[in-house]
Amino acid sequence: HIFSFAGKSMAFEGELSCIVSDPQKHGDKIGSFVTYAVNVTSTLPAYDGEEGSVRRRYSDFEWLRRGLQENYPFVIIPPLPEKESLNVKGRFKDAFMERRRRALEVFLNRVCSHADLRESEILKSFLTARTWDLESQKGSKISRKFDYMVRDVMKDADSLFLKMKKNSNDKDAAKFEQLRQYVKNVEANLSQTEDLAKGIAKKKRALAAEYDQLGPVMNLIAQAEDQIAQPMEAVANMFRNVGAVLEKAASNDELCFVEPLREYVLLTKAVKSVLVNRDVAWQGYNIAVKDLSQARKDLEKATELLHAPEKRSKVSSFFGKLKDSNPAEKKKKLEEKVEEVSLPFLHEMVSLELPYDIKQYLLAYVCVNCSLKEQSKKKKLCVQTVLPKYLTKFDDFMSIRE
Repeated sequence: HIFSFAGKSMAFEGELSCIVSDPQKHGDKIGSFVTYAVNVTSTLPAYDGEEGSVRRRYSDFEWLRRGLQENYPFVIIPPLPEKESLNVKGRFKDAFMERRRRALEVFLNRVCSHADLRESEILKSFLTARTWDLESQKGSKISRKFDYMVRDVMKDADSLFLKMKKNSNDKDAAKFEQLRQYVKNVEANLSQTEDLAKGIAKKKRALAAEYDQLGPVMNLIAQAEDQIAQPMEAVANMFRNVGAVLEKAASNDELCFVEPLREYVLLTKAVKSVLVNRDVAWQGYNIAVKDLSQARKDLEKATELLHAPEKRSKVSSFFGKLKDSNPAEKKKKLEEKVEEVSLPFLHEMVSLELPYDIKQYLLAYVCVNCSLKEQSKKKKLCVQTVLPKYLTKFDDFMSIRE
């Protein structure tokens, strides 16, 4: 369940990989939180080619992702698992912690397999800094600016795009609109598939619980009827085994299909956020174009006023402001920024390789279920294989009753 950012393995100079393990809960009730051991293996010079381990909590992972979003606004940052309450009990708490551990491990390894993100200083701090040093860095301006930059913009990417499209001469507009629709359709289709897969896993788990309840009932019948006790106990064991197999099948569905689908749904949201950043950059460029056009008009008007001596002081003041604002230079910089956004983003979209990843999910899902079916055959989990040798006893029992 660990795959690279691009689906296929990407070749880099030096290794950088992480294993997230040993979740530990701290505190009780409202103030509780979980820390995870992050074990790092690297041959990169920046990491001194050594292995190391640090403990991090979920909020540390959030800080890392915010920092990556701020420093790489036009890179598709892998998603984190969604925040959930820790107020669960028993095996559900353990299952929740294990599910989050897996998702955090996937997140880190996606980051480590990205050509740019793996070189970031904030990632290095996350993987190597001592706890108190990291807390100090989390309080710096670097970790706070992102909220102010995109908090409002992220609310509605589609409406922002439609407003901009009316007055835009974006040569790549059609290409990015096609990408936007593609991502929107992928998100909708994957979300629907995820809901259906979750429903199937839930039904399997419910059926497993019912088979578990059948086992004790068969045992009670066996105790009440001595003459058929042995076959009833065999059936009881069969029901318990069937329940265990169905429970395993439900867990496999969640691990091999539901969780990867959920991660890809969140990844589509990350893609949409980068599209928003690109739209914002283009919006800034359009504003700069308008400012430049207005400045040229003002310049023409000011040139005409030069012939009026009594207005020359105002004209001089205007030229000073025009020089300070320098709209032409601003337009050029923003145009370069738009180009800087567009090309890397298109490369990011290619590197995602959605068909490859989905193919791997489906193959894993099918293989696991086929393996489980073979195990069921070996265990002979059906009435036809359990009862034949006891049929004579049933016949004898029925003849006595008659």
